[in-house]
Amino acid sequence: MKNKQSVLRKVSLAGAFLLVLWVCWYDLGGITIRLWDESRMAVNALEMYDSGQYWVTTFDHQPDLWNTKPPLMIWLQVLSLNLFGIHDWALRVPAALAATVTFTAIFHFCYRRLHDFWLGILSIGVLAASCGYIQVHITRTGDFDPLLILWTVLAAFNFFIFLEHHRIRSFYATCAFFGLAVMTKGVAGMMFAPGVLLYTMYRGQLRRVLTSRHTYIGILLFLLIALPYYFIREYYNPGYLQAVAHNELGGRFLNNLEGHGHPWYWYLPFLVSDLYIEWTPVALLGLFFLWKERNSGSTMNRGVTYAAILLLTYLTVISISKTKLQWYLAPVFPFAALVSAYALCFIGKKIYFGQGRAWRAGRYLFPALLLLVISKNVYYELYTPDHHEQLNDINYYLRDQYAAEKNAKPLLVFTPGYQPHIWWYIRTTARKGQPLSNGSSMRIRPGVRVLVAQRDVAILKGFVVDTLYRTNFIGVFDIKDKKQL
Repeated sequence: MKNKQSVLRKVSLAGAFLLVLWVCWYDLGGITIRLWDESRMAVNALEMYDSGQYWVTTFDHQPDLWNTKPPLMIWLQVLSLNLFGIHDWALRVPAALAATVTFTAIFHFCYRRLHDFWLGILSIGVLAASCGYIQVHITRTGDFDPLLILWTVLAAFNFFIFLEHHRIRSFYATCAFFGLAVMTKGVAGMMFAPGVLLYTMYRGQLRRVLTSRHTYIGILLFLLIALPYYFIREYYNPGYLQAVAHNELGGRFLNNLEGHGHPWYWYLPFLVSDLYIEWTPVALLGLFFLWKERNSGSTMNRGVTYAAILLLTYLTVISISKTKLQWYLAPVFPFAALVSAYALCFIGKKIYFGQGRAWRAGRYLFPALLLLVISKNVYYELYTPDHHEQLNDINYYLRDQYAAEKNAKPLLVFTPGYQPHIWWYIRTTARKGQPLSNGSSMRIRPGVRVLVAQRDVAILKGFVVDTLYRTNFIGVFDIKDKKQL
């Protein structure tokens, strides 16, 4: 019997390892760079790569005072570009690595600290099949969030170890990881602090923490990691701190920025319907089982209770915030995975060790349903994530077709408005020697070859054109002459 259990554990661990590699690294450069954070960061990283100026992030070769986050993630992307070359997937290597370490940390915490192997395996399975974590803009793209999630997870886990075992170095690690979280995404790096404080009070250890000298040494360590960049950047880029105050220290939390204002409950139906639909009832069961077993005294119960408190307080904080965006939910998923896995462990123990016939009937159905949900969600996110549309198809054309053309004719890419994901491809394709530029309709004249989205093709109505390439979303045209009125 023990031999069978050992084999089952080894097979499950190998399966979890392959699942992590699959969701984090499979076809990392398959989809093109996405609009908003990833593409702006891509331009930031490319300009930093070219200039060698590491303190001031720039956009269009000017100090970037819209993306005011500290540049830890961008530094890692520049390092990756230096190591691997200028590729889409190179920008995403730091995110994939951060996600891989996050999965590893969750398993290690469950197995070594909460003393439950299956809680670790099931947490990996739930998180890997949580669309809100593995989707585009989170784990699968070069955004801030995967690195932010890594630091907050490591900080939270180390604080739990500190409370459980009075291990001072774990408290210092907590402070250091929170400092790195701030260096990744500013104030967002401290969004779990209320939950940490609440759990400390719940455990009746607030007085011990506040009266310890190590607390204040740890806070100093946090400040030494989190704050110096802000003052260095202000020295090189006066006005930076004012921009940070507007964007982070009051702007996004107290005001509706960029039209992203929603009711306080906006995240709840979104969380249930679009991101975590299969696991939401399981997570609710986990909360119920935690309450039912609240007097068990087990380390596992305390650890998952801690995760639940972090989950609920974080949701409360972002729900109070005036500015709401889908990816603000991302940091909750590791903790929601722990709560869900706790419920699955509870049910699994009833199925495999219970005496009732009804429980025994689920011995084959239980793993089959788990594998079905995990496979479905992972397949959807990895193989059907890119719904083609006009501006993304411009990126695919530039990257996969025009960049490979021999003796290509100069190409004008018509990109009105804010389109940094297209600008990335214009710049990277031009670096390969292809003659192209972006511009306005004023530059469209006879003799020019133009790439334009279908939505903007009306700008060519005054010209005689030859159609060289066309899809439902984009077209490439040679401008032959002006039409006679």
